[in-house]
Amino acid sequence: MGRSASGGALSGVGETLPSDSAASSSGVTAVLLMAMLVAVSSVSLWFALSPGPKEPTDAEWSAVTAHIGSRIEPGDALRVHPFWLREGGAISDAIQASLGANAERALPVDFSVPLDPLELGAFRRLWLVSAFGRDDAEAPPGATLEDTTAFPGGLTAQLYALPESPVRLRLIDALTSAQVQRFGPNVAKRDCRWMGDRHACRGRPWEDVAVAVHEVGGAPRTCFVLHPYPSGGTVVVRFPAVTLDAGVIIRAGFTLDATKSDQGSDATVRVKLDGAVVLDRVAPRNLWAFVPSFIDTASRRGQKADLAIEVTAVREDFRDLCVDGFVVSRPVPEAMR
Repeated sequence: MGRSASGGALSGVGETLPSDSAASSSGVTAVLLMAMLVAVSSVSLWFALSPGPKEPTDAEWSAVTAHIGSRIEPGDALRVHPFWLREGGAISDAIQASLGANAERALPVDFSVPLDPLELGAFRRLWLVSAFGRDDAEAPPGATLEDTTAFPGGLTAQLYALPESPVRLRLIDALTSAQVQRFGPNVAKRDCRWMGDRHACRGRPWEDVAVAVHEVGGAPRTCFVLHPYPSGGTVVVRFPAVTLDAGVIIRAGFTLDATKSDQGSDATVRVKLDGAVVLDRVAPRNLWAFVPSFIDTASRRGQKADLAIEVTAVREDFRDLCVDGFVVSRPVPEAMR
């Protein structure tokens, strides 16, 4: 009995010891977890309160502007990263002034994300300016880095040589010689007239056709807006005697205001070559995307054809469709994303 009682007591003591050890271990673990939580919270608070990289001063931006301005050439493009920096426009204006009034074309600040390979096709070189010490800017596919210069204030200027462009014609460059016409149900055909910077259609302002920058699919796009009017009406832009190559890329999408509107209908986009329909698709009413379409014309390479883009909508309210197009010497997969 005693042995049994003693054994039971000892057994009881033996069972109690692991419990005390577990409690002690749990306490240590809790303290460690608390310490880790405090450490993580402190680091998070430090990052939250940290001012981050200092914004470059005007003098530091001026140094970059002077550097690029002394080496800029017609046919160069400029991109500022991050794309939302307001200083990008000021840099562009200052550098454009160094090119002079007779530059071949205006030097743009490309704010689009990602880089648009078709828009870059109009240029030979790209200046990429990065701020805040960031080095995650996207370089164009196939571009060759020629020079990198670091400046105070976390600024870097890189010069890239761009690969030979597949673009043989940008339709926005040919808009001045295009023909614009409007017609609709019970409405006679009406020809618009080029008036310096637009095809004036002698009607409401949104009937005119001109090159402009619009927010489409999450990025600014340089395009011409086609607004069918009246409801059920059609607007046509015809490019005469276009020299064909491997293909034609047509991109179209509603502007931001159009996609947000609860008015209007889907739009139909048709492309014709010498009167034959080669593309017929619907642009959904609230789809916010710049949708590309490739038209294979390799069998007609070197031939001339009249290329027409037609846009029609059953209900025309807020139907501002941003359109651009390119004749290309080869398919451009990265432009079709």
